[in-house]
Amino acid sequence: MPRAYSMDLRTRVVAAVDAVGSTKDVACRFEVSARWISLLLRRRRETGEFGIRNGTRGPKPKLAPYRDQLLALVAKQPDATLHELRDQLDVRVSIASLSLRSTTWQQRSRKGGRKGQGFHQQHERQAKEPDAFHCA
Repeated sequence: MPRAYSMDLRTRVVAAVDAVGSTKDVACRFEVSARWISLLLRRRRETGEFGIRNGTRGPKPKLAPYRDQLLALVAKQPDATLHELRDQLDVRVSIASLSLRSTTWQQRSRKGGRKGQGFHQQHERQAKEPDAFHCA
């Protein structure tokens, strides 16, 4: 996942838009997308802030409340199967919630890849996307 723009850049972009008034001109000047500037300005208008948000969005892990208990069970019996761990936790969750494979797919989808799409297919798709910084 790409890193968030720095607070310094955000401050300079917002100040430039306030001074110039043109989102497209500022986008070309700072080499960011006009869409990002629009979203930044909307958030400033709605909430009064435009800082970097923490990355805690999305669904919460189902087993988060049982993390310490699960780690203790694995430390006690490292070769336990997923079925045994689920039974010892005494929690009603699917085996997929415990499996590393489902976690791997969740991480891959967060990084921009799609299920069933190989490494080369993802990069070919990205190469075909138009350039976001067409400044005239």
